[in-house]
Amino acid sequence: MREAFLTKIMFEEIIETIENYDSIVIFGHARPDGDCYGTQIGLREIIKANYPDKKVYAVGSGLPQFFPFLGHMDSIGLDIIERSLAILVDTSRNDRLEDQRYKYADGMMKIDHHIIGEKFNDVCAIDEEADSVCSMIVRMVLEQDLYLPSTAASALMLGILTDTGRFQFGNDFPTMFDNAAFLTRNGADIKKILSILNETDEKTIAFKGFIYTRYEKTEAGVVYLILDQETLNELGITFAQANEMVNTLGNIKGYPVWAFFVEDSDHSAHVELRSNRYAVEPIASRHGGGGHVLAAGCTIPVFDLNIINEILDECDSLIINGDY
Repeated sequence: MREAFLTKIMFEEIIETIENYDSIVIFGHARPDGDCYGTQIGLREIIKANYPDKKVYAVGSGLPQFFPFLGHMDSIGLDIIERSLAILVDTSRNDRLEDQRYKYADGMMKIDHHIIGEKFNDVCAIDEEADSVCSMIVRMVLEQDLYLPSTAASALMLGILTDTGRFQFGNDFPTMFDNAAFLTRNGADIKKILSILNETDEKTIAFKGFIYTRYEKTEAGVVYLILDQETLNELGITFAQANEMVNTLGNIKGYPVWAFFVEDSDHSAHVELRSNRYAVEPIASRHGGGGHVLAAGCTIPVFDLNIINEILDECDSLIINGDY
């Protein structure tokens, strides 16, 4: 089944389905990252440029810091969704989509690069080996000979930069750099993207200091940080901002697994798991989440130290048993 997803045919079917609709709505996951927002904006602008008679919308919260540069998200009513094709991007589980109105769409398709989290019977393109969904869109542009506007090129570059950790992670580095070169030749402004990504404030700097002085560790080799709502409020850091900082603990010598446990306002807890060696995705999957082999996450229903310790024990077992 998976090999069929990796053929040129999958993009032909994607394009054929798009051509059958006058209205298209692109949905992304909750707490969108660069790949999610970049895919939504990039795909929206590509479809608009190649099919100017179609109405195309990207819904969700996006990444506000990039709105002046790459574009705002769209606000639409249910009546538009009901007569539209819904394109679901960058999520293996539909319950993680930020805007759950996708269920009312006239048609549905999915484009994703995560380990498959649930069965999806509609049109889909899934490549677990892709470094980002944005890289899959680049491949579609090339294979289907689509016009790529410069705004879309920058949006797709944002997704590749962020999901690869600025070219640190990936399964196919030659293709990764080929895609980046193609986007640059078509107007992607890497300097502008990086200037926005690198921008920080004193509050964030203080939070990094807190992370480096307050993280904990297990004997097996996991470094982690537990953040409750009271601490977030004292630091002036939002739930989303805290989760984005998980890689601050990455690659500490002797600690191949790192994790964040962050309490949300509803007293649930979001878990971010990372490793440079061990497969953490099965742990996230067992707790209702998913992601990539070395980068995954989940949400546990209550901020419970017993559950957090259970997850830490599972991470310890990965290292002790050598589960690569």
